[in-house]
Amino acid sequence: MAMGLVLISKVVFEFTYDDFFPDKERIYMVSTNASRGDEEPREYPNVSGAIAPGMKREIAEVEVATRFTDLGDFVFKTLEDNHRYKGVFILADTCFFDVLPFPVIAGDIKDVLSRPMYVMISEKLANAMGGVQEAMGAVIESDSSPGKMMTIGGVFKDLPENTHLNYDVIVSMNSIENFTWDGTENWVGNDRYRGYVKLYPGIDPESLAPAIRQMQERNQPLEEIANAGIDLTYTLSPLEGAHARLPEVKRMALLMGLIALALIFTAIMNYILIVLSGLVGRTKEMAVYKSYGADGKEIMKIMMTETAVHLFISLLFLFF
Repeated sequence: MAMGLVLISKVVFEFTYDDFFPDKERIYMVSTNASRGDEEPREYPNVSGAIAPGMKREIAEVEVATRFTDLGDFVFKTLEDNHRYKGVFILADTCFFDVLPFPVIAGDIKDVLSRPMYVMISEKLANAMGGVQEAMGAVIESDSSPGKMMTIGGVFKDLPENTHLNYDVIVSMNSIENFTWDGTENWVGNDRYRGYVKLYPGIDPESLAPAIRQMQERNQPLEEIANAGIDLTYTLSPLEGAHARLPEVKRMALLMGLIALALIFTAIMNYILIVLSGLVGRTKEMAVYKSYGADGKEIMKIMMTETAVHLFISLLFLFF
């Protein structure tokens, strides 16, 4: 029973990814759809740097948009005490928390993410540095970018386990030139960014296809792209349930669900067999009950009470 419930809880966990975001039903991921010649269109989760903010600027139905890009898993040190730490770094713009908010413990999000070489770190990293107050204002340097000093300007709550996001340090987007080539204004190419938009209530994302195409026509060399034999479009996929829609997650959930049901069914059948095998030895006991006036309902009540006690005891062991 314990193993069955653990597997069921794992399946439920996989289907609750990103459910904690406010207005999750209005948050959409921007995907690139590209095809060459007669090939079937392929969907890519990354977009060029200008796509997400361009949607906010040119499509009225988009309330707010953001983009971020991964920098990597870096080891860094604080200049004050030279202690070393490890974390996943991303670059994000000032609207990042407007679309994908997490509770902030210290610092002004907009201010930090608008200042070059300022960062926000997770509560876990801050605690490793001695606490939130000790971490605030500390200057850090990554081993992969020596001489590039970053100042900690804020601390956010740790990300829960059931999210597709993974980062410990958020670096302001306008620091990008210090780490890699700046493609934040690119409408085509350098597709390293993850784009997200939040639509106004009641907006159907499929209805935005003409507006997205018009945005492309105004900002992308579509004729040159078509001459190269490429068809380029963008789609909005709901964040809610995105993880559960992955084929590997569906397969895993199905297999775990079947195994969990088999385990729990086996436990129930084993108990039934134990009860049935004990009925022969309890014949005299039941006869005594009947001789004292017990009817079938009362005997059934005795049996059900015993079953409830056994179930309660087994649940204690299960949770232990």
